[in-house]
Amino acid sequence: MDAQLFGEHDSKITIELGDKAKTIEGRINRTANNNKTPRIMAGETYTEWVHKNYKEGDTLTVTVINNTTIRLT
Repeated sequence: MDAQLFGEHDSKITIELGDKAKTIEGRINRTANNNKTPRIMAGETYTEWVHKNYKEGDTLTVTVINNTTIRLT
């Protein structure tokens, strides 16, 4: 995935969780990785959603809608 598709450090990003598109807000962190690639910090709601909907070995697809919105399915 091209790191330039995402915003600057500490910018907001909307994350759509699943096809029903429950949305949460996350932040772009470009200091967490040494090479400045973005890490998306999404918080507890994201973590709970992943644990509820996926198990180890499942595939999580990330669709980049634009530089401020992604969808996880």
